[in-house]
Amino acid sequence: MFPVFDVSDWERLNAEQMGTKPKFWCLDEAGAEFLFKESRPHSGEHWSEKIAEQIAAALRLPHAEIELAICGGRQGTISRKFLPETKNTILAHGNELLFEHDPMYPKNAPNFRLAQHTLNRIFDALQKEQVQLPADFRGPPAIQSASDVFVGYLLLDALIGNTDRHHANWGVVVCPQEDGSRVVELAPTFDHASSLGRELSDTKRQHKLNAQQNRDREDQTVVGYLTSDKGRSRIYLHEHDEKPMHPMQAFQETSERFTRAAAAWTEELSKLTTAQLEPFVRQIPAEQMSPPARDFSLCLLNLNRDALLNRTFSYA
Repeated sequence: MFPVFDVSDWERLNAEQMGTKPKFWCLDEAGAEFLFKESRPHSGEHWSEKIAEQIAAALRLPHAEIELAICGGRQGTISRKFLPETKNTILAHGNELLFEHDPMYPKNAPNFRLAQHTLNRIFDALQKEQVQLPADFRGPPAIQSASDVFVGYLLLDALIGNTDRHHANWGVVVCPQEDGSRVVELAPTFDHASSLGRELSDTKRQHKLNAQQNRDREDQTVVGYLTSDKGRSRIYLHEHDEKPMHPMQAFQETSERFTRAAAAWTEELSKLTTAQLEPFVRQIPAEQMSPPARDFSLCLLNLNRDALLNRTFSYA
């Protein structure tokens, strides 16, 4: 089972203002810096983060390190600070990079229903701002650019059903140099709590699982959940589209533009069998994740894995 760290007595540094959930920076006994993020009541945001991290590691994607945690009896996660100790190094979120690339981009707009957050804008900014590979990248040899890595982030989103890749849930690490220049690297992928049906009640999970097994009306099934408006991403295809894409569509569209990178990440996924995926879910302690949540997560992962590997990008 994955360990659960009690951070109730860890030294607190300061509250984190980004996002909507209570969170704060703290130090473990060795002085390492972690961000504790509290899970919303009656949600699986803690276990969805941990499962996503394990899958990202198996796919060789650069990712934030996540551990299950509690603080004062409240469930959550801790994430080790991934910024290097180099002076003045900062994490610039996607909205800041997009604004730097295009001063007309609404940097301070809400994270949701922002149609300007499109695939083209994201990849144009990564390429034209000369964003480099993440530090210590050890992924597939065919992956040669920050854009190639971001393709992998979108495959991860499609696999876990991540609906929250908004413009502040990805970013770049900016490293100032002594000569006044700077090095800009793609940040590891982070913040995957909005995945694996983490917001559903156990009653709804079980209902959808039963409907999936009995081949009931599609809108009542796990597939129906994935293809519903609740299953949409925060990335748009076109700026004037009424709704954002689903994570699966976002990867499909990207794979047509970055065929080599998409093939490389799909090959990594093909090495990750369903039997290997299962322990990532089963190792969540029973007091952290219910049996219906486990079964629903595994069903969702298997459906998405098949759709990605078959390159149908659908659940037929």
